[in-house]
Amino acid sequence: MTHPCSAVLPAPSHGPLLFRVTEMTFPPTCIAVVEPQFTTSRVSPEVLVATESGSIIVVDSSTSEDVGITNGPFVKLTVSPSGTMVAAYVSTGSLWVSGLEFEKNLTQLQLNQPEPPDQLVWCVLWLWRDGFTWIGCHFERWD
Repeated sequence: MTHPCSAVLPAPSHGPLLFRVTEMTFPPTCIAVVEPQFTTSRVSPEVLVATESGSIIVVDSSTSEDVGITNGPFVKLTVSPSGTMVAAYVSTGSLWVSGLEFEKNLTQLQLNQPEPPDQLVWCVLWLWRDGFTWIGCHFERWD
């Protein structure tokens, strides 16, 4: 059984854009949006769809492509403000950071937290009900 995934995003110059992924066998575990100025087309946004199998599917207004990684499954995703990197919280309790092309693993840190963060924000900040962990831009860590 497949679980089609759809997202509607506002696009000021075009009106709403509909993104669809039809080849997924499970619902997405999380998503993140890459703003148009950081995409190949520079016209429309892309949606990063994390899968139960541990990969990410990159979806734009006309295509979708599984990037073929197996570092997940991811439960939180965030794109860097520069649009060049993505940080992901892995279900096993680690932070994984990659370039947006997913060709290079920049770092993976084990955080040893019992639950996923409530939020994942770049320069990466995890907020839990009882505290936080912050990873700076050069991967220094504070708890």
